Amino acid sequence: MVNKKIIKKYTLIVALILIAIIETSLVFAMAQNPKGPKNYIRVAVSQKKEMVDLRLKGQYRIYSLNSDNIIKEGKNLKVEVRIGKNGLELGAEKLDLEGICIETASNAAILIDKRKFRGVMDIIIKSDKTLLLVNHVDIEEYLCGVLYHEVSHLWPLEALKAQAIASRTFALYQHEVNKDKEYDLTNTTYSQVYGGATSEKYRTNKAVIKTYGEVMTYDGKLFPAYFHACCGGSTEDADKLWKTNLPVLKGGLCPYCTHSPHFNWSRKVSIWLVRKKLMENGYKCGKITSFESSAYDVSGRVTDIIIKTTQGNLTIPSNKLRIMISPTLIKSTNFTVKLDKEFLYFEGKGWGHGVGLCQWGAYGMAKEGFKAEEILDFYYPNNSIADIWDNDTYTQ
Repeated sequence: MVNKKIIKKYTLIVALILIAIIETSLVFAMAQNPKGPKNYIRVAVSQKKEMVDLRLKGQYRIYSLNSDNIIKEGKNLKVEVRIGKNGLELGAEKLDLEGICIETASNAAILIDKRKFRGVMDIIIKSDKTLLLVNHVDIEEYLCGVLYHEVSHLWPLEALKAQAIASRTFALYQHEVNKDKEYDLTNTTYSQVYGGATSEKYRTNKAVIKTYGEVMTYDGKLFPAYFHACCGGSTEDADKLWKTNLPVLKGGLCPYCTHSPHFNWSRKVSIWLVRKKLMENGYKCGKITSFESSAYDVSGRVTDIIIKTTQGNLTIPSNKLRIMISPTLIKSTNFTVKLDKEFLYFEGKGWGHGVGLCQWGAYGMAKEGFKAEEILDFYYPNNSIADIWDNDTYTQ
């Protein structure tokens, strides 16, 4: 005889699974077709390659770049795109063209080196005979491919929403200032890490949809809403790093990121590696005899490093030196350092440049019950939330 309690239990489990699947499908569908008009940005998703693997799943058209001339159309395509003698080559097909534009039907996909992208893709031959691939993608769909790389999709929703608004603000600001260039952003940590549709997750997509069209402004204008992993207890003034002197990007104490795995860190770095990196970047560097911090700013970060060598002394901005050595090895400029024989011993706090939103701090604030707008108010003082589709609150 069948146990009715077991049947009821498994019926409930199946029902919950079906609900979860339906909700996930709905959110994914909304991410594919967000409400409102499209606002396209341009993202360089691949550079400095001589060949890429291109796959088109569904109906497509390929145009000569910056023209209405259709050179190829059909359904499904799998080719290697490379640089030939007289232009691009699509597999065995030789094109006397320096660039193409790929468009697909709304339900089709563009895959570049097995990574899926939405929107339109330009493939261009650069003067150095390498390929540049630029993805023209709606800002909301772009953000769905960004958030998973910037924060954990398992974090509290309010932290994810704060990141979505900051990322949208940063991207649209870059769209404005780079309008005369070939692209607005790259897909690296120097802009925002963007993985296309392959990187979308249910909860990060939900954060994008919940904040649809929301950006931050200061004095009625967009600003570069910088963010970083962990500030180590104090954020940094933007003008210490870049030519950006705005009250909304001033640093301050942050008590919310102490739980971060990056709050404290230590590294042992070979003097040989440091000398190698200095020489690769054009510095004359003999044997390093001394490596000292020249001064600290109010946030606790080192401003400059004085390096004494057998070929003379060097004074290098600490952030420049950090990038030179490795920003993942030297996590921040909030450190002390000692030279002992052939090694440098770093003791530091935080990860990243320290300007703007501290992502682990946002996580900590969300865990304490703060809303996304309150998190953003803390890290970007005096900002205003605007809707990019509301002409009364935002003008581009």
